[in-house]
Amino acid sequence: MGLKGKFFDKNLMSIGEGATKLSVFSLALPIFFENVGVSLIGLIQTSLSSRFMDGFFVTPTGVANSTTSLLNTISSLVVTGMSILLSIYLGKKRDEDCKKIIGTAFIGYYLFRFLILGLGFALAVPLLKLQGMGTDGNISRLGYSVTYFRWQCVMMTAFSVTGVLVAVMRCYGYTKAGLVSSISSSLVTLVLTYIGLYVRKTPENEVIPVLLIVSASAYTVSLALVTALFIKRKIKFKLHFEPTWLLKIIKLGFPASISMVMYALSTLITASICVYLSEEMYMARLFVLHIVTFTNQLGYSVGQANSIMVGRGCGMGEFDFVNKMYYQNLRITLVSNFIFSSLASAAAPFLMRIFTDDSGIIGIGVALMWIDVAVEMGRGMNHLGQFGLNATGDTVYTTIVSIVSCWVMSVGIGYLLGVTLGLGVYGLWIASAADEIFRGVLYNVRWKNGRWKNRFLQEEKQLAIA
Repeated sequence: MGLKGKFFDKNLMSIGEGATKLSVFSLALPIFFENVGVSLIGLIQTSLSSRFMDGFFVTPTGVANSTTSLLNTISSLVVTGMSILLSIYLGKKRDEDCKKIIGTAFIGYYLFRFLILGLGFALAVPLLKLQGMGTDGNISRLGYSVTYFRWQCVMMTAFSVTGVLVAVMRCYGYTKAGLVSSISSSLVTLVLTYIGLYVRKTPENEVIPVLLIVSASAYTVSLALVTALFIKRKIKFKLHFEPTWLLKIIKLGFPASISMVMYALSTLITASICVYLSEEMYMARLFVLHIVTFTNQLGYSVGQANSIMVGRGCGMGEFDFVNKMYYQNLRITLVSNFIFSSLASAAAPFLMRIFTDDSGIIGIGVALMWIDVAVEMGRGMNHLGQFGLNATGDTVYTTIVSIVSCWVMSVGIGYLLGVTLGLGVYGLWIASAADEIFRGVLYNVRWKNGRWKNRFLQEEKQLAIA
């Protein structure tokens, strides 16, 4: 896998000079804390709601959040493509074109969000029923789930500008905006959720409105702070729509987004299988996911930083540096994921009690956590490989691999092991490990054979970047 040489070379940690200089950890650490903040929002609400009214609202809000997450991934096509294209143009120092890319992305992102989240709003009932909210055990909570889901769609559309602002600043190397956004949202969520549910002692029919007010407050604070930082950075752009630029953004963003959509969809399906198996398995799965999100965040953040630097480095023509940097970041990611996932597994009995005291759910969660160590090792290879290849414009390959792996491994083998062979959620987790490892290996084989360089040079000509 190209791991010859020193394990760590500080010369591979940065690229560029002066004001345009980027470094792995100056990018990764703010992204890390940003992602941790985002994860905390979900953990806080799930933890507090799981102990409120004996977890009555865990499944309806959990299923709704899973669905909005999928729609959010689909509608993020424009931001994904913009990030790839903007990083390359910044490497070429094409400032005027960068302004046009950003302006077009603002309008294009809103159009896509309105379309996708609008469809979700209209199809809320059948979407949620398909995921188990129409079963005898959940039908009484369907109304709560639909209301929560629809209002989340409205708010996510209204506050779309936050995502664009954060993505733009990240491409310019200003990653603290995402950190400020997520930490502020987490604090608002923590305080208001606790007050709304426990201090106020909210009755059942008012829980969903309270949770929605909490979300709206968190979105508002985040947008205000991110906008202030964006203005402070004085990043210039031209807010007008150019179809030519949107097509270039979509050309890069669509394949890259499709792979993420397939992953999100397969995750949604396996979650639905758990709902049908038993609420105990669903809740254990949900709680474990909230925990393991933190175990791979440093590796994920290094992958994100690596992606930005790969795009910038390729734009500068520094292919040899990019290749060596990639392998060093891969080593950092794998070590990080192994250490954090192993520590979390050892502490699993304690960590599960953040959500519940039910011994059955805790027992399931502890077993899943140990299986998840294998998942996180594959996920580390996956993050570096997919993000790195996408940054060079080699998005078709990652799309094909992702689609095949998600449906064959995660869904197909998951159903075989979990349902047909009766392993339940354990079978689904084993299949998830197979999926992550399979994709990670194929991505890194692609990187090793060097075809990403040719793909970048082809994209450079087709997108008229050179």
